[in-house]
Amino acid sequence: KSSGAVPATTLLAIIGLWFLISVPLCCIGSLFGFKKPRIEHPVRTNQIPRQIPDQVFYLRPIPSMLMG
Repeated sequence: KSSGAVPATTLLAIIGLWFLISVPLCCIGSLFGFKKPRIEHPVRTNQIPRQIPDQVFYLRPIPSMLMG
């Protein structure tokens, strides 16, 4: 008899409302997104390949995870 308890019907109603609002909006948004023309970037890429410099040791995945 806690005042913080949420009845199961209320929880199901909230989940149902979320699906009734979220799913149609996602479908409509993706429909509009697919209908828009593709974005063209205003730059040209250089055809000459360039050397990528080696990373410093602390920018590699394992040391970065340890620092995080």
